[in-house]
Amino acid sequence: EPFTGEGMGWALATGAAAGTLAARIAQGQGTHDEWPAIHAALVRAARVRCRAIALALRWPRAVHAALAFGGSVPWLAQRVATRVGRAPGATARTTVTATLAGSAP
Repeated sequence: EPFTGEGMGWALATGAAAGTLAARIAQGQGTHDEWPAIHAALVRAARVRCRAIALALRWPRAVHAALAFGGSVPWLAQRVATRVGRAPGATARTTVTATLAGSAP
């Protein structure tokens, strides 16, 4: 992801998950069919967030209007900022770890 630089983080996270899954497959405890769900859990939300931010920044007037609105409704601006700025994949890592351990949440 050249806009946010998160691509390297996604690569590291998916690489670690792929290695863990490969080890499980080698031990007869997993199958390659698990990979699409694991990959999606790791990167889907982050990709959607990055695309939305990149798209929004193409319209400076819309960004300005959103910031002005956020100034008048600070509790809503805080919720949006928290959602956008949270650690990418934090929930996904928990889901993937549980899935790889065989105890999906």
